Amino acid sequence: MLHIILGILKIIGILVGIIFLLLLAALLAAVFVPVRYKLSAKAQAGQYAVSLRGSWLLHMVSAAVTADSAGESGIEVAIRLFGIRLPLFGSDKKSGKKHKEKDRKEDAEKGRKPSGDKAVKRDEPEHEQKLEPSKPERKPKRRSESEQSSKLSKQERKTGQNESKAAKMDQKADRPNILQKIWFQCRRICDKIKQIIQKIVALLRKPGELLALAEEYEARELLGTLVGHLVFLIAHYKPRRIRGYVRFGTDDPSVTGQLTGLIYFLLPARADRFSVCPEFNEKVFETETVCSGHIRALHVLRVLWRCFRDKRLRRAISAYRGPRG
Repeated sequence: MLHIILGILKIIGILVGIIFLLLLAALLAAVFVPVRYKLSAKAQAGQYAVSLRGSWLLHMVSAAVTADSAGESGIEVAIRLFGIRLPLFGSDKKSGKKHKEKDRKEDAEKGRKPSGDKAVKRDEPEHEQKLEPSKPERKPKRRSESEQSSKLSKQERKTGQNESKAAKMDQKADRPNILQKIWFQCRRICDKIKQIIQKIVALLRKPGELLALAEEYEARELLGTLVGHLVFLIAHYKPRRIRGYVRFGTDDPSVTGQLTGLIYFLLPARADRFSVCPEFNEKVFETETVCSGHIRALHVLRVLWRCFRDKRLRRAISAYRGPRG
């Protein structure tokens, strides 16, 4: 009996160890394995096409956002897991309905039978119609009031059940999807960022209070550390490869020259396959650019840890939360 219990405990321990190792491997992959992105843009003759694609762990998880001026849907978002496209806000159902409606309209214009619908039965000729023997008419029986009331109650119950089913279906349809919840949370975060920016703008309009706040919390040093963290992230997340060309021109040659200098200043050293063609005599904009790079979560965790260890930043956050509480 004891060896059976020990064998069961051994199997349970092995399973727990395997699950722990899988979770540890997933955590290490999320931290160290980079997310590779590729941004491509094309603009010519008043038309444009922009696409942003990202993949993680040998394309196990991939996402793509495309925008095309020639397309009818505008911006399209596609998320794939192991190569299988996930439904996003029921877009596949809507597109299928639209395609069916288009097919029906085209069939109606060409005079074809509607596809997928039952064929309409034509009237049979008179010689093929069989005459049914005439049956004697029966007089309708009079029903009692109790039977009529019971029938009415059954009909009311059926209608009530149908209404409850329809209400449940509407509630299920109105329930937000997981992606919708994520979208709502992102909107809330954006609203909070807007409120913070509005408060900063309000402080900038009052220079006396701004100087007092800067002296109290050493805002110059704090701003320098935040800018350093931002530069650190940009240095690691900027595009590694850029290739293509850009051909542009404005009405003013001086503005065109300034833009050319700014572009050459912002281009990284690895953009040796990217050419800039300024046009000083005409107003034009054409480009075909492809940028690629990768993002690691390790750098974000490093910046967050340094911000958590910074005493000045914690004092400023506590002072911001104090008057609100």
